[in-house]
Amino acid sequence: MSYLANYAKNKSKKSETVTSRVPTDVYQNFKKHCDSLGLTISEAVLLLIKNELN
Repeated sequence: MSYLANYAKNKSKKSETVTSRVPTDVYQNFKKHCDSLGLTISEAVLLLIKNELN
């Protein structure tokens, strides 16, 4: 089981926008991975950022 699969969706009231450029193949693979977990890319990135900050 992956790291992201361990977390439920959690939405914040206020938010900021994060923009990142990644190679197309990385984006497509990550999108497929997120879709398989029922997460949006935004939700997954938020979880990854929170994990890094903890």
